[in-house]
Amino acid sequence: MRNLLFVIVLALTQAAEAASHGEVIQAESTISPQLGKFRFELRSLGASPYKLWESTPAELVVYRQSGEVLQKLPLDVEISSPWFEFVDLNGDGYVDLLVYNACAGFALCAGPTRAADVLIFAPKLGRFVKSKTLSGRGEITKSKAKGCVVANYKSGLAGYTDEEWCFDIKTGRWKMVGSSGGEADDE
Repeated sequence: MRNLLFVIVLALTQAAEAASHGEVIQAESTISPQLGKFRFELRSLGASPYKLWESTPAELVVYRQSGEVLQKLPLDVEISSPWFEFVDLNGDGYVDLLVYNACAGFALCAGPTRAADVLIFAPKLGRFVKSKTLSGRGEITKSKAKGCVVANYKSGLAGYTDEEWCFDIKTGRWKMVGSSGGEADDE
């Protein structure tokens, strides 16, 4: 009887501890036909769930199909409802990960623009690498040009900016190839 009581108390303690660390956001995506499907979990490490304008430490855990942990990445979440998007950003045939977790641009969180941590799958390393160039820049969408993206963010009271970035496979770096928009002209 004592052992049963101990097990129940232990289970309740672990459940309360898990609940105090906030929510877990999950998704699955196939990275490439050869690698198959990976599972992604964004876990809040803070004492409360994600809140707008309040940075919450989090951890992104990437699992292989087998359930084995591929990697863990520390992230900060600054919006109340973070989300994932999966797309081959650099045109190398491997799906990359966007973790939308922050506000972007002028007057942060005043407008609809959100920013992502951009995680590029590096096939030579067999893992995701955070892009320092694109992370936090704004909303990322694929450009019409292969291996290029557009980062959109609020750049003033009435303006938005689009920056086009292209990936150089040889150097492994992003280069800005154009920018348009900005603050609307006063007339």
